[in-house]
Amino acid sequence: MGVRNAGKAIREARLKAGLTQEQLSEGVCSVLSLSRIENGSAGVSPVTFQALMAHAGAPCEVYPIFASRTDFDCFYTLSRARFYMDSWQLDYAFKELNKIEDLHFANNKLYYQEWLSLYGRLLVRSGCKNHSAIYDLFSMALHITRPQIDYSDFRHLLLSIVEIELLLTLHRNYFISENATFVTAFVHKLLPILQTLKLII
Repeated sequence: MGVRNAGKAIREARLKAGLTQEQLSEGVCSVLSLSRIENGSAGVSPVTFQALMAHAGAPCEVYPIFASRTDFDCFYTLSRARFYMDSWQLDYAFKELNKIEDLHFANNKLYYQEWLSLYGRLLVRSGCKNHSAIYDLFSMALHITRPQIDYSDFRHLLLSIVEIELLLTLHRNYFISENATFVTAFVHKLLPILQTLKLII
């Protein structure tokens, strides 16, 4: 999924905020990616669009467009899967996740990341006790967008909702494995992010 006229909106917001491309892209994407987004030679996901606009201090209302029917189907099937998961309707969530897999995640790494997150939650809620495999699944999902993440210091990053959910789940696994010192340090780093998120929602 992309955002209509996103490059122009991002460039205008960046210039209005008096930021360089290096300053705006920090913690969100590469400078090269931002340059391509601004000049229209690359698209931008809604998550990245929102992060860049928020970083520039500009309103970030999103008007999605879809690259194809598969992109559209995948986006809304993910929404249904999340709804069923949040409602504890695990059979329906599983069916929706299978549909997304059949669509090959619309060849979109963000859809794949959210699918992994939801699939991992499904495993947990279904009673899977293999904490190591679940940890590996959530870690793999987070590394799709944050391959170099430092778990000891991530406060400077602009994280998506899915990334925050993945971090919470990963550290819940640490708690289960009785690594309380690490979890306590993590919670102190995540608390400001969650408080900001509460203000946004």
